[in-house]
Amino acid sequence: MNSKNCCFNLSKALISENIKRFRLGSLLAFIGYICIMILPMAMGKFGENVVSTTLSVKYIPFAGIVTLVPVVAALFVFNYLQHQSSSSIVHALPYSRKQLFNSNCVSGLILCLVPVIMMTLIFIMCRCVTGPVEQAMFDPQTGFTGRDVFSFGAILNWSIHGIVMTIAVFALSALAAVLSGSTVVQLVLSFIFIFLIPGVTEIISKFCDVLLYGYFQPEWIEYVLRYGSPVFAMIMSNSSRMSEIVPGLVYYPVISAVIFAVSMKLYRSRHMEKAGDAIVFNKFKPLVTYLVTFVGMSLFALFIYAITPGKMVYVIYIGAFGGALLSYVAVEMIMQKSLKIHGFAKGFIVYLVLAAVFFGIMSCGGLGYEAGIPESDAIKSVDIRGLSSEYVTDIAQESITDQESIDRIRNLHKDIIEEKSDFFPDCSRYYDKNNGAMLAGEACIHVSYNLKNGRTVARTYIVPYKWLSRNESAKQVYESRGYKAYMYPVLKLKSGEYDINNISLITSSEGDSVGRRDYAVNEAEKYEQILGALKEDLISLKYNQMNGMSDDVDLFSIQLTVNRDVKIDPELNRQYFEKYGSYYEEEYEYYTYIVNSNYKKTVALLREWGMLDNVIVKPEDISHITVRKNTQVSDASVDSTEEIYVINDGGDKIMSDEENYSEVAEITDREAIAKILNFFKSDRFCGNTYYSVYFHANSSQSEYENCFIRCYSEETLPETIKKAIN
Repeated sequence: MNSKNCCFNLSKALISENIKRFRLGSLLAFIGYICIMILPMAMGKFGENVVSTTLSVKYIPFAGIVTLVPVVAALFVFNYLQHQSSSSIVHALPYSRKQLFNSNCVSGLILCLVPVIMMTLIFIMCRCVTGPVEQAMFDPQTGFTGRDVFSFGAILNWSIHGIVMTIAVFALSALAAVLSGSTVVQLVLSFIFIFLIPGVTEIISKFCDVLLYGYFQPEWIEYVLRYGSPVFAMIMSNSSRMSEIVPGLVYYPVISAVIFAVSMKLYRSRHMEKAGDAIVFNKFKPLVTYLVTFVGMSLFALFIYAITPGKMVYVIYIGAFGGALLSYVAVEMIMQKSLKIHGFAKGFIVYLVLAAVFFGIMSCGGLGYEAGIPESDAIKSVDIRGLSSEYVTDIAQESITDQESIDRIRNLHKDIIEEKSDFFPDCSRYYDKNNGAMLAGEACIHVSYNLKNGRTVARTYIVPYKWLSRNESAKQVYESRGYKAYMYPVLKLKSGEYDINNISLITSSEGDSVGRRDYAVNEAEKYEQILGALKEDLISLKYNQMNGMSDDVDLFSIQLTVNRDVKIDPELNRQYFEKYGSYYEEEYEYYTYIVNSNYKKTVALLREWGMLDNVIVKPEDISHITVRKNTQVSDASVDSTEEIYVINDGGDKIMSDEENYSEVAEITDREAIAKILNFFKSDRFCGNTYYSVYFHANSSQSEYENCFIRCYSEETLPETIKKAIN
């Protein structure tokens, strides 16, 4: 009988029966594809944008169906495994277990893949009717070109991705069906398996971010997050890059075959009387229990840490214990199908020991991760960011390669690690690396070592500026020629190798410019002199002058506009802007620097030419000044409290709130304005309580239009303001 019904370990009868019973599910999947793909295309009249979006493998609704349909199909075809009566009947049929498993898998895959194949045929028919759907591309040399986003190649790419990823998800769901003895557990396990690798990787990475000082997520983790799940591989893919398409299309068929083979082996040794148990294999129960407990513990611990003011590290351990206890109890109740848990203490203690080892490794430096600084002779180049407040726009900075600067950066790195107890973990309360919010005078220093063997070692640290201000290694880094060339790319411009298009002087301050005025230096013969003076000033800058710790007031900004090597047709660029709302590429590079009184040669040269008065803010430009006292409550997530002061011409203090803030008095005392205006620049080490001083221009239409701000601590607040508000 087997020979009549079976071929290549398949049963035509079983396959046909499964398809007849569950074809409605396949039909619903096909209708779902029509709704999320064909309907949007038709409603958009097969326009280039809607076709490009809908036919992309990154299309979220497409990824959702590819995830859901195989999971449901596996629930259908393997449903008999979850009930003892059904399991006994099916296994009494004259088929081997291998034949049963193969036949169910094939029928399940047919149910999943037929909608994808039918959609492929419909796309091809639509393509034959609509013809090419061109999407404009822009080439700076030749102008607009186009690509057919509804080509047969694009349709084939969509189809192959849909087939490969559907098979991968079904393989994981089949494994969940074989391991579980309950429909609910099978469903949960299916989604756990689909997102297991990227989920656990991300959880561990989050713990590293909190517990390992200097942690910076390595590049390989992004690769794991991208390819660790077939769903993420689709969502995070870039279908325009074959380097990102090919790995997934090669990797997942191989992995799927391995998973099917493992599932078959487990199926053949499965005890059918175990149907109804959460997990039918006793040897897998501890693994599943501890895995789910780890995930539950981690999510609870990280959630408690995120919502706790101050974000102190010990909260992680408290949350981890509470989360582990709750998760372990819940999982064991499901496993044992009882509110009374047998062997609870032994199993939970084993888990606690494993968790203690994990957290112990993290707390002790992550097996040398925290102290890991590459040897000097192994380093090819270094990138370091966050040390300086200097702001340079649109500059592609080259890595630091000179050995002296590399050694100085390594020394600074060593100091940060050795002295972290001075500022860690307290400083983390005032800084959020995810959104870049910087409070209480802290820097986010990122150092990346590019090694000679091709590897990259990167670390990120939260360091108070006050610590940097007294660190000798930081001073040596700042004043090295390599770091200056890194921070000031204009130093690399050499005579005869550049073409300056324009130099402009711009009214500058820490905030929005007061009465902003741009002054263009139109005499091309003066460009060389200005560039030479600027270079000399940058080279001569000392540590405190570069790091914003001197008493010098910012005067103006100087912007050099240098022609790029590649010329772009302005008309083509204009057309691109009209079509897409932004320029494809600027024709120039912009070198912008804030000039203060330390730039002696530059200031003297421009004063000699009579240019400074055109851009420097003077007391007569200011209409009035307002002061706010800000107090950070406890954490960046809590709104700060404010007291608002208005200084009038008599030096009286007026308290105001937001409702009455429009009724402010103006400063008419020019001498007082001059004293405050010429006081040294903002204090970057303000701490929890600081003063925001608003300088309002004569041209202001409202209290916050056309003004700039300086911030001061209690100690550095100008005496004139202290007298006015006390």
